[in-house]
Amino acid sequence: MSDLTVVAAAVVFTGVLAFAYAAWMHGEEHRPADERSIGARIVIAAWAALAAPARWLIGRVGR
Repeated sequence: MSDLTVVAAAVVFTGVLAFAYAAWMHGEEHRPADERSIGARIVIAAWAALAAPARWLIGRVGR
């Protein structure tokens, strides 16, 4: 797979995650504060897990 294909896949994947997050947060407005904070922690952990591979990919393509 070429580097451009990998970058394009990463951009699409990030866009899908951002859309899903926005849709999920729209539904979170009506939940109690305790449930919202648990959900936010899960989302933050998922983004943190994706950050390391993204940094590696950006470093690899940027060379």
